[in-house]
Amino acid sequence: MPTMSRPDSEGTERRGPLVIGLVGGVGSGKSEVARLVGERGGLLIDADRIGHELLQEPEVKQRVAELWGSGVFDAEGEVDRAELAAAAFSGPGEGSPGIGALNEVVHPKLIARVRDAVDRARRQGAASWVVVDAALLLEWGLGDWCDVVVFVEASEQERRGRVAQARGWSAEELSRRERCQFSLAEKRARAQRVLQNTGSREALIAEVEKLLVALGGPVRTGRAGA
Repeated sequence: MPTMSRPDSEGTERRGPLVIGLVGGVGSGKSEVARLVGERGGLLIDADRIGHELLQEPEVKQRVAELWGSGVFDAEGEVDRAELAAAAFSGPGEGSPGIGALNEVVHPKLIARVRDAVDRARRQGAASWVVVDAALLLEWGLGDWCDVVVFVEASEQERRGRVAQARGWSAEELSRRERCQFSLAEKRARAQRVLQNTGSREALIAEVEKLLVALGGPVRTGRAGA
């Protein structure tokens, strides 16, 4: 099992599984790469899932209601993530607080929980790898919490096709979402490794396994999640 020493949230040194942070453009396939690492002995820390859990907390729901009203809630009184995203990305202006307000509500708690999950995984040391799937990994300053940052490479055409099929987004919507993130050039420059996701699923699996071998650890079948 690969081990590396990094500071935890209290500044002390910890040893444990190697932590892989994934970056790339919207639709590049980061989540699929994370899933494949998880199936090969990794522990997945999914920031999107953690964010979904936060939106179910009463304090956060109340703040969302104050900012965007009842229109972003479903019939069961839970936050409709699609409606909230549409409202947040449409502003600021015309009565919408904008994506900055949503970030202020969710991101501090989300970042803290991702960091806690990384620290906990390092202490427990039960997995060969910890893979952090967070769209804003670098923007949140979480790149420094990873032992290696991997840029998932995919062409704009491929990314457009993926988000159109999976999320129903237009090319304009993709561009609007990416304007809220670091540029692809900056993400790539900050990464220590590049993983190609430009072909078949079999080719992606081969790329993931090649990466894990290059990072010095075992590749095995098995599922893990956080």
